[in-house]
Amino acid sequence: MPNDRNTSITFHHVMNDLAMLNDTWDKLAETAKQFTAKTGKAFVDGTDLIYNALRDQSDGEIYYSKADKSLIADTNPQNKKAYDFTVKGIQDQ
Repeated sequence: MPNDRNTSITFHHVMNDLAMLNDTWDKLAETAKQFTAKTGKAFVDGTDLIYNALRDQSDGEIYYSKADKSLIADTNPQNKKAYDFTVKGIQDQ
């Protein structure tokens, strides 16, 4: 994205900076709170982005078991963690 300094800031650079500052989900939540407090705006435009990012850190089995193809979405702890984190973020806005 262009800016008035005649340099280029890309989404990739911004995400790398955020990742370096927020190496845990708790730190990201704190950054989001600070951002919202300072700007009055939401940190992300879609809470599903946060849910999906955390959910996708699962061990590869998200909704179905690889072994027997049974549904595990309702018992997968990573799904619950992603859901709980996302709901807390929504409530904290």
